Amino acid sequence: MAPDILLSNDDGIYSSGIRSLARAIHKRNWDVTIIAPRTQRSAEGKAITFDDPVRMQEVPLSYLDGKSGWRTTGTPADAVIHGVYQRANGGKPPFDLIVSGINAGENTSVHSVLTSGTCAVSFEAALLGFPAIAFSMDVDEHLFFDDSADPPGMDIAAETACEIMRKVMKKGLPQGVGFLNVNFPNTISSDTPVEICQMALTKYRDYTIRREDPRGVPYYWIWGETLDIPKDTDAYAVLKKKVISITPVTLHFDGRENPSIKQALTYLSHD
Repeated sequence: MAPDILLSNDDGIYSSGIRSLARAIHKRNWDVTIIAPRTQRSAEGKAITFDDPVRMQEVPLSYLDGKSGWRTTGTPADAVIHGVYQRANGGKPPFDLIVSGINAGENTSVHSVLTSGTCAVSFEAALLGFPAIAFSMDVDEHLFFDDSADPPGMDIAAETACEIMRKVMKKGLPQGVGFLNVNFPNTISSDTPVEICQMALTKYRDYTIRREDPRGVPYYWIWGETLDIPKDTDAYAVLKKKVISITPVTLHFDGRENPSIKQALTYLSHD
């Protein structure tokens, strides 16, 4: 029986990363259900919509040979909740795996993981009891919100993502792991090495940029200044060493059941 996968993201249902990953999944004849925001919802974290209706619209997807997906007015976490419970209410078996990405922009460091809508998909999935993986890729800043072009290497990243997915569906996640956070470098090739990494705490110092509207009223953009990145972290691996980082993320913020990096390395290095 073909694996049954729920795919979402925070860049929107027509973004380059979800197009590439959906095509790679479809090529393997795996079943894929796509539920994703209709527009860009980056950096919203694990927000859930309580005070507005969440609308779902079935739409044909050209990148899936016209097969349908669902675009939502809700957040990435909303998409997971809807997908899981609609599946259960319809009497169908649960998804084998819930995947997010591939995000245009890496999500390394604790700061990014807690902010990321991509990782929110995996947090929500893990809290609902599903194995999950978040995929992100370092890209040039001008491609963060550009759906018109596929960043270089995105299709290679999608193929690599499917191999990681295959392994997780075959073996499950290591004990105590909520989800895997996977980040691809912008120089990815078919032989780019993989490293199991701990997360950096942060890689930016956030600040505000002041601007004025035509009436002279100030408004602000929030951006970040890059900090020195500690070695032996996910951010250093992706941004400096240009390798693929995989970080096992535990849901227990107080440290319970925190899997060791060594255990994860052993798990991922064997078929």
